Amino acid sequence: MTNLLKSMVSQQVNWLNSDKTENDVVLCSMARLSRNLQDRNFSAKATREERSCVLEEILDAADQLPCREELFAFELDTLRENERVLLAERHLFNLNNLFDIESGLIVEKEEKYSVFVNSEDHLTYQAINSGLRFDDVWQAVNECDDLFATHLNYAFHDDYGYLTSNPANVGTGLKLTAYLDLSGLALTEQLNKFVHSARVLGMNVIAENSSEQEFTTARLFLSSRRTLGIKEESIVEEFQSFVEEAVAAEKLARQKLQADFPERLEDHISRAYGLLKYCRLIDEEDARNCLLTLRCGVLLGFFDHLAIGDLEYAYTFSKDAHLEVLLGKQSLPPAEIDKERATFLKKVLLKLN
Repeated sequence: MTNLLKSMVSQQVNWLNSDKTENDVVLCSMARLSRNLQDRNFSAKATREERSCVLEEILDAADQLPCREELFAFELDTLRENERVLLAERHLFNLNNLFDIESGLIVEKEEKYSVFVNSEDHLTYQAINSGLRFDDVWQAVNECDDLFATHLNYAFHDDYGYLTSNPANVGTGLKLTAYLDLSGLALTEQLNKFVHSARVLGMNVIAENSSEQEFTTARLFLSSRRTLGIKEESIVEEFQSFVEEAVAAEKLARQKLQADFPERLEDHISRAYGLLKYCRLIDEEDARNCLLTLRCGVLLGFFDHLAIGDLEYAYTFSKDAHLEVLLGKQSLPPAEIDKERATFLKKVLLKLN
């Protein structure tokens, strides 16, 4: 295991390591830029040898950057499966866009930004920060792009802008994403209505469980879609405005829950607490939903001894890959990992009592 992976399993995700004023509804803001190298076949069409050359060229460029001492580079096909999933669970790249061979990941040591190499495009720059900070992540990912651009030549068209494998990304190549906790909208049965409205207005909405049809979790990813014929600053401004409306709707839903259904709400939160405290086996989905419910309870003032940061720690490290790496094991049978998850969560809650 690399030094970075060892440090990852010893600490919380940095962009979740803040108080509730930072990530009450918007857990984090993300910006991604898609780029391809000039005169190279796109990843989907490239041969293994071509992909290897692209990976080598980009890793060489990273090694020439002034900040190279702050970067860790991985060739993903050299990592174990649970190590790759761990990186994806920390939202450093998307497993759905991973090719089996000649893909790489460059990560800043505090995970503030990363570069995914040979996924859908040759390079996907990503910056991530806690709370509602789209100006900050856009600036960070743009600076990262500028650094690499001093050593790489991008595929660019005078009329269309940056060329990408997916036509939906042509132009600026910029996509913004808000990672949201909409527990209030979910509990008041308004979540699907919000999702429909967002899609009508041209946003992409994906549930954390990666099902685009059924939203069984209150956490979801809301992303901008338009990239062609618009400046980056306008994308940031328009998307930030929509996310602010989502935050206002979620806070209104939480207020309605407290005012109209206090006993029902308290019962729902207490059941989640009891399940986590006394269960012997618990799968990842049930653990996620219970922790989300407890988080909502903390934000609404039901618990004095629970902190948002502690619940976020439990949320991250109770996921399958994080738990396996934390335990120093791999490919655990479902029953065994469910048992280990229950033990881990009880220890966290016991510590907080």
